[in-house]
Amino acid sequence: MAAIEFGYYPKLVEGQVDDIQVSTLPDHQQVVSDVLAADEVEGRWFYAPRESSKNIMSGRVSEHPYSARVFALPKTHSLEHANADSEEHLSFLMWVLGFIVGMRLTETEAGFLDATPIEPGELHDMALLGPDVELRALGHAERFWQAESAKPRVAKGVTAIIHSFFLAQYPKALGFERFTYLYVALDGCHFVHSLVNGKDPKKGTHRQRIKEICNAFGIVVPKWAGSQESGNIVDKRNETLHEGLFFDEPLGFSVYGGHNRASRQGNTILEMQNLVSRLLCGLLGLPDQSYIQSPVNDRQQHGMTL
Repeated sequence: MAAIEFGYYPKLVEGQVDDIQVSTLPDHQQVVSDVLAADEVEGRWFYAPRESSKNIMSGRVSEHPYSARVFALPKTHSLEHANADSEEHLSFLMWVLGFIVGMRLTETEAGFLDATPIEPGELHDMALLGPDVELRALGHAERFWQAESAKPRVAKGVTAIIHSFFLAQYPKALGFERFTYLYVALDGCHFVHSLVNGKDPKKGTHRQRIKEICNAFGIVVPKWAGSQESGNIVDKRNETLHEGLFFDEPLGFSVYGGHNRASRQGNTILEMQNLVSRLLCGLLGLPDQSYIQSPVNDRQQHGMTL
Protein backbone atom coordinates (compact mmCIF):
# COMPACT_ATOMS: atom_id res chain seq x y z
CA MET A 1 0.00 0.00 0.00
CA ALA A 2 1.42 3.37 -1.06
CA ALA A 3 0.00 6.60 0.32
CA ILE A 4 0.50 10.32 -0.30
CA GLU A 5 -1.10 13.58 0.76
CA PHE A 6 -1.74 16.11 -1.95
CA GLY A 7 -3.26 19.50 -2.58
CA TYR A 8 -4.26 22.16 -2.72
CA TYR A 9 -7.86 21.29 -3.74
CA PRO A 10 -10.87 23.17 -2.33
CA LYS A 11 -13.54 20.50 -2.93
CA LEU A 12 -14.44 17.51 -0.78
CA VAL A 13 -13.54 14.17 -2.37
CA GLU A 14 -14.24 10.75 -0.87
CA GLY A 15 -14.32 7.42 -2.66
CA GLN A 16 -12.54 4.65 -4.49
CA VAL A 17 -11.78 3.85 -8.11
CA ASP A 18 -9.84 0.74 -9.12
CA ASP A 19 -7.02 0.37 -6.56
CA ILE A 20 -7.15 4.03 -5.56
CA GLN A 21 -8.79 5.44 -2.43
CA VAL A 22 -9.11 9.22 -1.98
CA SER A 23 -10.07 10.95 1.26
CA THR A 24 -10.39 14.54 2.39
CA LEU A 25 -8.14 15.51 5.29
CA PRO A 26 -9.98 16.45 8.51
CA ASP A 27 -8.86 20.10 8.63
CA HIS A 28 -10.02 20.79 5.06
CA GLN A 29 -12.50 23.57 5.84
CA GLN A 30 -10.00 25.56 7.90
CA VAL A 31 -7.24 25.09 5.33
CA VAL A 32 -9.45 26.38 2.53
CA SER A 33 -10.50 29.38 4.62
CA ASP A 34 -6.88 30.21 5.42
CA VAL A 35 -5.79 29.98 1.79
CA LEU A 36 -8.65 32.16 0.56
CA ALA A 37 -7.81 34.79 3.18
CA ALA A 38 -4.08 34.91 2.38
CA ASP A 39 -2.47 38.14 1.22
CA GLU A 40 -1.00 36.30 -1.76
CA VAL A 41 -4.43 35.68 -3.31
CA GLU A 42 -5.68 37.80 -6.18
CA GLY A 43 -8.78 36.69 -8.01
CA ARG A 44 -8.64 32.90 -8.48
CA TRP A 45 -4.83 32.72 -8.17
CA PHE A 46 -2.35 32.32 -5.33
CA TYR A 47 0.96 34.05 -6.05
CA ALA A 48 4.39 33.11 -4.73
CA PRO A 49 5.08 34.88 -1.42
CA ARG A 50 8.04 37.20 -0.90
CA GLU A 51 11.38 35.49 -0.38
CA SER A 52 12.71 35.67 3.17
CA SER A 53 15.80 34.46 4.99
CA LYS A 54 16.79 34.03 8.62
CA ASN A 55 20.10 35.13 10.11
CA ILE A 56 21.25 32.12 12.12
CA MET A 57 23.24 34.30 14.52
CA SER A 58 20.65 36.96 15.37
CA GLY A 59 17.51 35.05 14.51
CA ARG A 60 16.30 38.05 12.52
CA VAL A 61 14.09 37.29 9.52
CA SER A 62 14.59 39.52 6.49
CA GLU A 63 12.08 39.84 3.69
CA HIS A 64 13.53 40.39 0.24
CA PRO A 65 12.01 42.50 -2.57
CA TYR A 66 11.44 39.49 -4.85
CA SER A 67 9.19 36.46 -4.79
CA ALA A 68 10.23 33.00 -3.65
CA ARG A 69 9.01 31.65 -7.03
CA VAL A 70 8.83 28.03 -5.80
CA PHE A 71 6.37 27.71 -2.93
CA ALA A 72 4.08 25.36 -1.04
CA LEU A 73 0.39 25.22 -0.26
CA PRO A 74 -1.17 23.01 2.43
CA LYS A 75 -2.25 19.50 1.59
CA THR A 76 -5.99 18.86 1.57
CA HIS A 77 -6.44 15.20 0.57
CA SER A 78 -4.87 11.79 0.88
CA LEU A 79 -4.54 9.09 -1.75
CA GLU A 80 -3.85 5.42 -1.13
CA HIS A 81 -2.95 3.01 -3.92
CA ALA A 82 -3.01 -0.71 -3.26
CA ASN A 83 -0.66 -1.61 -6.13
CA ALA A 84 1.39 1.45 -7.06
CA ASP A 85 4.48 0.72 -9.14
CA SER A 86 6.57 3.61 -7.84
CA GLU A 87 6.57 7.19 -6.60
CA GLU A 88 6.53 8.28 -10.23
CA HIS A 89 3.28 6.35 -10.69
CA LEU A 90 1.59 8.40 -7.94
CA SER A 91 3.11 11.62 -9.24
CA PHE A 92 1.71 10.88 -12.70
CA LEU A 93 -1.77 10.47 -11.21
CA MET A 94 -1.43 13.91 -9.61
CA TRP A 95 -0.38 15.58 -12.85
CA VAL A 96 -3.25 14.08 -14.82
CA LEU A 97 -5.83 14.72 -12.09
CA GLY A 98 -4.67 18.34 -11.94
CA PHE A 99 -4.99 18.74 -15.69
CA ILE A 100 -8.48 17.28 -15.83
CA VAL A 101 -9.86 19.33 -12.92
CA GLY A 102 -8.08 22.41 -14.25
CA MET A 103 -5.66 23.34 -11.45
CA ARG A 104 -2.20 22.26 -10.36
CA LEU A 105 -2.14 19.50 -7.73
CA THR A 106 0.98 18.11 -6.12
CA GLU A 107 2.21 15.64 -3.55
CA THR A 108 5.61 17.36 -3.28
CA GLU A 109 6.67 19.62 -0.43
CA ALA A 110 6.83 22.74 -2.60
CA GLY A 111 5.37 21.99 -6.01
CA PHE A 112 4.14 25.38 -7.22
CA LEU A 113 5.99 27.85 -9.44
CA ASP A 114 5.23 31.60 -9.45
CA ALA A 115 1.45 31.22 -9.09
CA THR A 116 -1.29 28.60 -9.08
CA PRO A 117 -5.09 28.62 -9.37
CA ILE A 118 -7.03 28.01 -6.19
CA GLU A 119 -10.27 27.09 -7.98
CA PRO A 120 -10.80 24.17 -10.38
CA GLY A 121 -11.50 24.84 -14.04
CA GLU A 122 -9.12 27.78 -14.31
CA LEU A 123 -6.58 26.15 -16.61
CA HIS A 124 -8.75 24.85 -19.45
CA ASP A 125 -12.10 25.34 -21.17
CA MET A 126 -13.65 22.03 -20.06
CA ALA A 127 -16.90 21.97 -18.14
CA LEU A 128 -16.74 18.57 -16.42
CA LEU A 129 -20.05 16.73 -16.46
CA GLY A 130 -21.31 13.87 -14.35
CA PRO A 131 -20.74 12.72 -10.77
CA ASP A 132 -17.44 11.99 -9.00
CA VAL A 133 -15.35 13.72 -11.67
CA GLU A 134 -12.17 13.52 -9.58
CA LEU A 135 -12.46 9.75 -9.10
CA ARG A 136 -13.33 9.22 -12.75
CA ALA A 137 -10.32 11.35 -13.74
CA LEU A 138 -8.04 9.22 -11.57
CA GLY A 139 -9.50 6.10 -13.17
CA HIS A 140 -8.56 7.38 -16.64
CA ALA A 141 -5.07 8.34 -15.42
CA GLU A 142 -4.58 4.89 -13.90
CA ARG A 143 -5.67 3.10 -17.05
CA PHE A 144 -3.29 5.19 -19.15
CA TRP A 145 -0.43 4.42 -16.77
CA GLN A 146 -1.14 0.69 -16.88
CA ALA A 147 -1.29 0.74 -20.68
CA GLU A 148 1.87 2.79 -21.23
CA SER A 149 4.12 2.30 -18.18
CA ALA A 150 6.37 -0.06 -20.15
CA LYS A 151 7.44 3.04 -22.12
CA PRO A 152 8.72 5.38 -19.38
CA ARG A 153 9.15 8.34 -21.73
CA VAL A 154 5.43 8.32 -22.50
CA ALA A 155 4.28 9.10 -18.95
CA LYS A 156 7.14 11.55 -18.46
CA GLY A 157 6.23 13.20 -21.74
CA VAL A 158 2.61 13.64 -20.63
CA THR A 159 3.67 15.33 -17.39
CA ALA A 160 5.98 17.63 -19.36
CA ILE A 161 3.12 18.66 -21.67
CA ILE A 162 0.85 19.39 -18.71
CA HIS A 163 3.54 21.41 -16.96
CA SER A 164 4.24 23.54 -20.06
CA PHE A 165 0.49 23.99 -20.52
CA PHE A 166 0.20 25.24 -16.93
CA LEU A 167 3.24 27.54 -17.15
CA ALA A 168 1.81 29.23 -20.24
CA GLN A 169 -1.17 30.43 -18.23
CA TYR A 170 0.71 32.26 -15.48
CA PRO A 171 -1.17 35.60 -15.46
CA LYS A 172 2.04 37.65 -15.50
CA ALA A 173 3.67 35.71 -18.34
CA LEU A 174 4.84 37.74 -21.33
CA GLY A 175 3.69 37.03 -24.86
CA PHE A 176 6.83 35.21 -25.96
CA GLU A 177 6.74 33.08 -22.80
CA ARG A 178 3.15 31.96 -23.37
CA PHE A 179 3.90 31.22 -27.00
CA THR A 180 7.06 29.26 -26.25
CA TYR A 181 5.48 27.14 -23.51
CA LEU A 182 2.47 26.33 -25.68
CA TYR A 183 4.61 25.47 -28.68
CA VAL A 184 6.66 23.15 -26.47
CA ALA A 185 3.42 21.53 -25.29
CA LEU A 186 2.19 21.04 -28.87
CA ASP A 187 5.49 19.50 -29.91
CA GLY A 188 5.30 17.31 -26.80
CA CYS A 189 1.90 16.07 -27.91
CA HIS A 190 3.42 14.94 -31.19
CA PHE A 191 6.29 13.27 -29.31
CA VAL A 192 3.97 11.30 -27.00
CA HIS A 193 1.58 10.38 -29.81
CA SER A 194 4.50 9.03 -31.84
CA LEU A 195 5.82 6.91 -28.97
CA VAL A 196 2.39 5.50 -28.13
CA ASN A 197 1.91 4.47 -31.77
CA GLY A 198 5.40 3.06 -32.29
CA LYS A 199 6.58 5.84 -34.60
CA ASP A 200 9.82 7.81 -34.69
CA PRO A 201 9.03 11.21 -33.11
CA LYS A 202 11.91 12.81 -35.03
CA LYS A 203 10.37 12.07 -38.40
CA GLY A 204 8.42 14.74 -40.23
CA THR A 205 8.88 18.48 -40.38
CA HIS A 206 7.66 20.91 -37.75
CA ARG A 207 5.07 22.11 -40.26
CA GLN A 208 3.65 18.59 -40.57
CA ARG A 209 3.51 17.65 -36.89
CA ILE A 210 0.55 19.68 -35.65
CA LYS A 211 -1.45 18.89 -38.76
CA GLU A 212 -0.81 15.16 -38.37
CA ILE A 213 -1.78 14.96 -34.72
CA CYS A 214 -4.92 17.06 -35.30
CA ASN A 215 -5.95 14.68 -38.06
CA ALA A 216 -5.32 11.71 -35.76
CA PHE A 217 -7.98 12.98 -33.33
CA GLY A 218 -10.42 14.43 -35.85
CA ILE A 219 -9.64 18.02 -34.91
CA VAL A 220 -9.95 20.77 -37.52
CA VAL A 221 -6.43 22.01 -38.22
CA PRO A 222 -6.16 25.70 -37.23
CA LYS A 223 -5.06 28.08 -39.99
CA TRP A 224 -1.96 29.08 -38.04
CA ALA A 225 -0.85 25.44 -37.98
CA GLY A 226 -1.79 24.25 -41.46
CA SER A 227 -1.02 27.24 -43.63
CA GLN A 228 2.12 27.25 -45.76
CA GLU A 229 2.09 31.03 -45.85
CA SER A 230 4.21 33.27 -43.67
CA GLY A 231 2.55 33.51 -40.26
CA ASN A 232 2.49 29.81 -39.52
CA ILE A 233 3.52 29.41 -35.88
CA VAL A 234 6.54 27.36 -37.01
CA ASP A 235 7.98 30.56 -38.50
CA LYS A 236 7.43 32.37 -35.19
CA ARG A 237 8.95 29.47 -33.29
CA ASN A 238 12.10 29.61 -35.42
CA GLU A 239 12.45 33.36 -35.03
CA THR A 240 11.85 33.20 -31.29
CA LEU A 241 14.19 30.32 -30.46
CA HIS A 242 16.90 30.81 -33.08
CA GLU A 243 16.99 34.59 -33.49
CA GLY A 244 15.75 35.85 -30.13
CA LEU A 245 13.10 37.94 -31.89
CA PHE A 246 9.38 37.85 -31.23
CA PHE A 247 7.50 39.65 -33.98
CA ASP A 248 10.67 41.55 -34.90
CA GLU A 249 11.39 42.76 -31.38
CA PRO A 250 13.72 41.44 -28.66
CA LEU A 251 12.00 38.98 -26.33
CA GLY A 252 9.62 40.76 -23.98
CA PHE A 253 9.09 43.85 -26.14
CA SER A 254 6.21 42.64 -28.29
CA VAL A 255 2.85 40.93 -27.93
CA TYR A 256 1.78 38.15 -30.26
CA GLY A 257 1.07 39.81 -33.61
CA GLY A 258 3.46 42.68 -33.01
CA HIS A 259 2.63 46.30 -33.58
CA ASN A 260 0.60 45.68 -36.73
CA ARG A 261 -3.06 45.62 -35.64
CA ALA A 262 -4.10 43.67 -38.73
CA SER A 263 -1.79 40.80 -37.78
CA ARG A 264 -3.34 40.57 -34.31
CA GLN A 265 -6.79 39.58 -35.55
CA GLY A 266 -8.03 36.48 -33.75
CA ASN A 267 -6.23 35.02 -30.75
CA THR A 268 -3.63 32.48 -31.73
CA ILE A 269 -2.31 32.08 -28.18
CA LEU A 270 -5.78 31.17 -26.87
CA GLU A 271 -6.32 28.77 -29.76
CA MET A 272 -2.95 27.09 -29.11
CA GLN A 273 -3.95 26.70 -25.45
CA ASN A 274 -7.32 25.20 -26.35
CA LEU A 275 -5.72 22.87 -28.86
CA VAL A 276 -3.24 21.54 -26.28
CA SER A 277 -6.15 20.80 -23.94
CA ARG A 278 -7.94 18.79 -26.61
CA LEU A 279 -4.85 16.92 -27.70
CA LEU A 280 -4.06 15.97 -24.10
CA CYS A 281 -7.57 14.60 -23.69
CA GLY A 282 -7.13 12.59 -26.87
CA LEU A 283 -3.73 11.26 -25.82
CA LEU A 284 -5.07 10.23 -22.40
CA GLY A 285 -7.94 8.36 -24.03
CA LEU A 286 -10.73 10.42 -22.49
CA PRO A 287 -13.97 9.25 -24.07
CA ASP A 288 -15.80 12.46 -24.94
CA GLN A 289 -15.07 13.12 -28.60
CA SER A 290 -17.45 16.07 -28.64
CA TYR A 291 -15.02 18.03 -26.47
CA ILE A 292 -11.89 16.83 -28.25
CA GLN A 293 -13.33 17.86 -31.63
CA SER A 294 -14.95 21.10 -30.43
CA PRO A 295 -13.78 24.47 -31.85
CA VAL A 296 -10.60 25.97 -30.45
CA ASN A 297 -11.33 29.52 -31.59
CA ASP A 298 -13.83 30.65 -28.96
CA ARG A 299 -13.90 31.46 -25.25
CA GLN A 300 -16.80 29.17 -24.41
CA GLN A 301 -16.74 26.32 -21.93
CA HIS A 302 -17.24 22.98 -23.68
CA GLY A 303 -18.71 20.01 -21.86
CA MET A 304 -16.57 16.97 -21.09
CA THR A 305 -18.27 13.84 -19.84
CA LEU A 306 -15.85 11.57 -17.99
